[in-house]
Amino acid sequence: MSLPKQSEALRAFRLIDQTALIHNVFQFQRVLGPTKIMAVVKANAYGHGATLVAPWLEQNGIDCFAVATLNEAIALRKANLSSRIIILGYVHPSMIETIKSYDLTITLMDAHHAQRIRALHRCIDCVLAIDTGMHRIGIPWYDQKTIETIIHDPYLHIVHVYSHLCDSESLKDDALSMTRLQQQRFDSLVNRIRTIDGSITFSLAATYGVLNHPDMHYDYARIGVGLYGIQYVSTTLKLDLRPVLSMYSHIVHIQDVNANESIGYCQLDTAYHNRTIATVSIGYVDGLTKQMRGHDLYIEDHPVKIVGNICMDQCMIDVTGLPVHIDQAVEIIGKHQSVVALSDGLTTHFLELLCNIDTRVPSILV
Repeated sequence: MSLPKQSEALRAFRLIDQTALIHNVFQFQRVLGPTKIMAVVKANAYGHGATLVAPWLEQNGIDCFAVATLNEAIALRKANLSSRIIILGYVHPSMIETIKSYDLTITLMDAHHAQRIRALHRCIDCVLAIDTGMHRIGIPWYDQKTIETIIHDPYLHIVHVYSHLCDSESLKDDALSMTRLQQQRFDSLVNRIRTIDGSITFSLAATYGVLNHPDMHYDYARIGVGLYGIQYVSTTLKLDLRPVLSMYSHIVHIQDVNANESIGYCQLDTAYHNRTIATVSIGYVDGLTKQMRGHDLYIEDHPVKIVGNICMDQCMIDVTGLPVHIDQAVEIIGKHQSVVALSDGLTTHFLELLCNIDTRVPSILV
């Protein structure tokens, strides 16, 4: 693909394919039916640029967004997002006025958190987290007395109740059993809450809950990684999801290096032949990891290996025999290599790579 003109002067950049993004939304909506999508845009929309993609999603029918932190939510409001924004992570009670001023919805982590919030006597919209077996946050599903007390509290306006599946990516028997157990626990609570307040909405499945358990539909499905077209395990449903993000950098220096001369810090890379080495303006602060030494990047259709110790702001590649030039684009993630492929063989997870792309690498909507 041809790169946008505005990318030529950038040291590194991300391209965000809006057509692929909306295509993925429609793919999920097709199988979800009346269930709505809660778009998860935490961690800067999984490295895609939250303030870039969220308004576009809102324009295309998404009416609820989920983030992890208060600052992430405020950034979306400042980007003129008008839909409901749910903060899935912990919010300290002292931030109550900020929550109200930005019209945000907080998650009640447990009974103690709910008690501290209601003690402020400031009515706010809340989401109630239920622990059905993951044991991360939430009120235990069987503690219906506490749950009902919170729902009846005049200062805690419960708009949504959710739980999270702990093993929905796997189709192994023990994972399937656990998922069904969590669903049964959640259903018993949903049925009870609906008799108390019919306006409260519910969600249980995230991306892989939807892809592996198509009967698990409530009012919302919390779709994160799937929105961005990333697939990394086999699933029950086969959706045509398209990658949204690609990432590039540029060659900023080219030199011939003699045989037996090392490349970069710590003299980690030496060859017995002459080489042509190009320096690329992207490093481990931008989202690469030092473990990627020896991995391939791409110049047009040619794989080129990262050589030497990856630096904070730069890395080096072996371009011996290739007709390269200064300012030439280098593909980090794109049509030749997905982020899943890039993380192959690393001890880190591909989501860590995506979410660790620094904000100094700008996103361009194409």
